[in-house]
Formats: sequence, C-alpha cells, structure tokens
Amino acid sequence: MNRISTLLVISLITLTSYAQKGFDRDAYMNTIVNNTKLVVTKEKIRSIIDTIKKVHPYSFDSIGNLPLNTFIENLELPKDSLNYLEFSRYLSSIFEPLSYEDSHFSISPRLYQRLKITNEKGETESIETNKIKIKEMPIPPFVGINIHDTVIVKKSYCDEIKRGDIIKSINNIPIESLISSDLIQRHVDPERLTLLNDFLCYNQYNITLHRNNKDIEVKVDAIPLKKNRSGYRYFSGEYMKEDGIGYCKIRTFTNNKYIFKDLNRFCKKVKKNGGDKIIIDLRGNPGGSGDYIDSFLSIFCDKDSIYGLKSAYVRASKFTSEYNFKPEQITQNIPLEGENCRHTFPLKKKLFLDLDLYVFIDKDTHSSAASFANLVQYNNIGTIVGEKSVHNVLKYGEIVPILLSKSMFILSTVKYSEYTKSNDGYLYPDIPLAPDATAYIKSQDPVLDAFVKQLQN
Repeated sequence: MNRISTLLVISLITLTSYAQKGFDRDAYMNTIVNNTKLVVTKEKIRSIIDTIKKVHPYSFDSIGNLPLNTFIENLELPKDSLNYLEFSRYLSSIFEPLSYEDSHFSISPRLYQRLKITNEKGETESIETNKIKIKEMPIPPFVGINIHDTVIVKKSYCDEIKRGDIIKSINNIPIESLISSDLIQRHVDPERLTLLNDFLCYNQYNITLHRNNKDIEVKVDAIPLKKNRSGYRYFSGEYMKEDGIGYCKIRTFTNNKYIFKDLNRFCKKVKKNGGDKIIIDLRGNPGGSGDYIDSFLSIFCDKDSIYGLKSAYVRASKFTSEYNFKPEQITQNIPLEGENCRHTFPLKKKLFLDLDLYVFIDKDTHSSAASFANLVQYNNIGTIVGEKSVHNVLKYGEIVPILLSKSMFILSTVKYSEYTKSNDGYLYPDIPLAPDATAYIKSQDPVLDAFVKQLQN
C-alpha cells in the first residue's frame, strides 16, 4: 500500500472526536488545535531527521542538492510558535526533496480524541471531545479528477453537483489551494481532500461550480465517509463485445488471491466469447501486496521465467524485525537475498491464455501496481498506456507509519533496484495518452475512449 492510502487509514482511525451529528470542526480547532504550541528549532528538525534515518534506507548524506548540515543551517525557521497543523505543513514544505526521492514519503497531521496540553499555569491537563463512529465523518459529496489544477467531477453524490462540473471553490477556498499538496496528483478523493486541508469537515458545504460557461453557487449536504466507500470492489470487469476487448479495473492489490481468481475467470470469459485483448486499468491504484503477481502475469506470458529485482536493501530496525537481524546490524542497510530479492521468478504455463495485454497507468499508480506495470513492460508481456509516473515510483517500499511531533510520517523501509527500461526514476508508457480537461467534461473516461478508437483503427 502506498503512503496516501496508509496515511488516510491511520489518520482516520484516530478520528473519534465529534459533536452530536457530525464532526464539529470549529470546536476541534478551538479546543485541540489552538492549544498546541510548538517552537521550531534546528535541533528539533535534526532530531526528526535522526529518527527517520534509523528507519528509512536513504543515506541522508544530503537532502535535495545540499549536504545534510548545510540543509539544516539554511532552514528559515518560523518566528512564532506553530499549532500542530501549521507545524505539519512546515515539515512537509522543508522535506519536499524527500518526497521527490521517495514517492511514498509523506507527512500529514493526525486527528486526536484526547490531547495533553500545558495550561497558562504550567500545569498538564487533558482535553477531549465527544465520540462518534468514524464512518460518519462528513466529507464533500463528490469525487473529482485533477487536470492541470482543474478539478472535474467524476462522480457526484447529490443532485446539485453533476458529473462534468468544474469545482471552483469549497467554502470560499479556491480549489487550487485545496489540491496544492503533492499527495493529490490526479484523483481527488473527498477523504484525502478533507484530511489534507485542516480537517475540512462540515455538515454543509458552499461550493462554486462552473457549468455551461457560467459559475453556479450551490449549498450541499455532506455525505458520511461510509457512503464514499460503499460498493467498493477491488476488481470489476466489462466485456466490450463489438471490439473484442475485456476491460477490467483493479483498484488496489489487496486480497490478491481473490483478485487473481476474478481476473482469471474474466479472461477465460473474454477468450470464450472471441475476444483477444485485455485492458487492466491501474490508474489510481495505490499498490498493496505483491502476492500472486506471478500468477497474474502467467495468464499473459508463456515464458519459463521473467526478470524481477536486481537488488534490495532493508534498513534494520524494530519495524523490520521479520528479517531476523543480528543486534549489531540494527540501523544498517542490509542486502536482501533469496525469496526476499527474486532476480527472476518462474511463471505457470498452464495459466497462459494468449491474450494481448494493455495496462493503464497514471500519476497515482504506485507501489506494487507500478511494479506490476514495470514487469509487464520490461519483460515485453504487454503494452503500457497512459501517462508517466511520479519520480522514483519503483525505488522504495514496505512502508511504516511513525508519529513524530504530532505528525504522521509514512516511511519506506526497503530500497529496490528493479529491472526496468527507464533510467531516470520515472515509469513511462509505451503509448502516451494524457487526460484532457475538456474531454473529461464530455466523457466518463476519454482516455479509455481514445485508446479503444486507436485499437479500432
């Protein structure tokens, strides 16, 4: 699983502070957030880096283009103390080079049910608010796609907002500001949007839309978080009979045993009905587990074996104890071997169905999903379609969450070197098809439409 999915899960499971029918954001800000005062010092930043170094396999000799000591000395520190939300944003800004180095690396604020503070008398006291189920968390009633800072509605949960509408602002905050985090790339999920913008949870939202060449103001009710998650399926498939194409969507590589069974059954159905092409759509797939990947690929490849990893190194720490390190190896980068670093792995010829494979990727294809696409491309199993990935999408993995200074850090523990055709850290499509904002207003999926038209021609 990649950093976005992990930080959403971890942050939201701590969200038990609500008032009556919904999360009272103003009360939370006044009661919890504004009672945290953090003074930023270079010593504090160095301490945070020292903690990260014990977990993450990056060398930390430098950050960005600067040696570590120079990086710290050149920091512009805030003059005033910061509440913990402000401090989280400050950390995200100064550590942006680490997000470029490792696409998993992220920092996000945590939501608290209870928080210990020091009052004006210097006494420690605990403050808390009422509880309600996490699944009732109010979020904006739409899912969008971001194309060059234009957010277009892909799915609406209310009558006032239509698919194809352009979101201009939410509660008078310009949408460009709300999606400025590097954690929001292509897909605009309401949970993520809420979490990364000071917990933008309200029972109602004032939203400015652009539709039919004019701006429209609408007031809409929030939806509970559970509604955005209902009906979520890891795998879905559709057979396009006229084109002989089987289109399937894998949303995350979770429960791969069952996803493989669904995919295998679907491919057999396509083959039986005379189809000869399969599209596996991994756009927006955050990754997950690498289990059963050899079975997935065996459906489309009749080779005896394929190439996987050149090398892998893990940072020995309490988070990676399953590798059974010796005590003296703790904090070292240890090379992985054998089953933990498979240079090649055999395929299962009995699964081969002789179908042409096309894999869709975008900027939100991460972790094991990106590795799946890379295996397909490097081993000439199929064709990659879409847009290039974020930087170093194949380089790190096996993430863990760590709480530092009231912020949640998502850190990789393993550094990989995969066999790949890329030499600059990006995964490139064989057939580039970038999304177009105008096309998305008119079509549910213009990238899929354009590619099917290419196949027809």
